[in-house]
Amino acid sequence: MTVKAGVVSSQRAPMAVIEMCLGLTGNMSGLLGNRKTLIVEGGSDALIINKLSGILRAEGRTSLSDSIYLWPAHGAPNTPMYAAFAIGQKWHSGVLLDTDSAGQEAKKKITDLYLSKLSDEDANRFRVLMIGEAAGIKGTDVAIEALFPAEFYLELVNEAYGITIKSEDLPIDGSSMITKRIEMVLKNKYGHSELDKNNVLIKLLERFDSWKTAKDLPRGTASNSEKLFNTINKAFDDVVTPK
Repeated sequence: MTVKAGVVSSQRAPMAVIEMCLGLTGNMSGLLGNRKTLIVEGGSDALIINKLSGILRAEGRTSLSDSIYLWPAHGAPNTPMYAAFAIGQKWHSGVLLDTDSAGQEAKKKITDLYLSKLSDEDANRFRVLMIGEAAGIKGTDVAIEALFPAEFYLELVNEAYGITIKSEDLPIDGSSMITKRIEMVLKNKYGHSELDKNNVLIKLLERFDSWKTAKDLPRGTASNSEKLFNTINKAFDDVVTPK
């Protein structure tokens, strides 16, 4: 078995195993090779991005290019494996990472293990984007939830858990990421082991159904999203001009 770039085999059998591990079925990898692929940390990232992009696109505002496919990696630690496959296949691709310690570690692995060993031409086929910088959101830690105002996400958490956490209850030191700040309160005040983002996502999905226009979105969400989409599109040389 010949391995190229550490991840790609010239034989079909081992490649099929790799594709299965990455959630690729049938000829899906071939289809993705003909598109621009952006790896995201999880399914909720893809769901939120697609929903917000659809609302903005319907109003002729800056949205994610239709030519960019979102590929969830099931967590930041898994993104280097997905990136390795995309890089090895010479896809026009990239990854969108949270601006936190896990995201920075994933970025370092992708750069050190793969991008640093490629020619400039091959390395330029893959883009590493950090969501904080890409969306113009300041903070020590920034994730997809930061597209929404903190008070809105806190409202979703309170609905999901049937509790009443107030903004002033959230710690102001340590991480600036809303999920991590809320999780500290859940642990210290309510005895929960962690913040279950899936429970919060269910409440977010309920809100999604009522969002038809940009005016329906929480304060600042449309602006943050447009900045993010514009950065992603430019990274892929695929600028979407609003109508």
